[in-house]
Amino acid sequence: MIVSGKEVVDWVMDSVGGSARPNATAIGFLRNGKIIAGHVFEGWNGVNVFTHVRIEEMPSKFFFGAIADYIFNTLKCSRATGFIEEDNPKAVKYAEHSGANKEGSLKGAGSNGGDVIIFVMKRENVARWLNVWNKKVINHGI
Repeated sequence: MIVSGKEVVDWVMDSVGGSARPNATAIGFLRNGKIIAGHVFEGWNGVNVFTHVRIEEMPSKFFFGAIADYIFNTLKCSRATGFIEEDNPKAVKYAEHSGANKEGSLKGAGSNGGDVIIFVMKRENVARWLNVWNKKVINHGI
């Protein structure tokens, strides 16, 4: 089940460290009543939004669609930028699977002194997820 709200913001930020801006939004995925995946969105400037990701288990393909729909249709961004510590293989795998591409890295900027990978998601790389989401919305009236 796809959910949103402060509980998702807190769950994601508890794992990635730091704090989100007061106006941050979030989308999460529940399985068996437990959040297993979440995105926090902040710093939207009309072109880009920054996203923080926490992944405990791989979510449904509809979650990818919901994220892409929010970034590209609701916020009307042309890109989303995420930062993932290189020693977080679940989040790196998730980013690559979702259609995000590595854009660079921040050497030594991780919480343990390791590198932080900069990932960028663009509409053309996530079209398949938008199609999945649109079919779900049309067929189920979400």
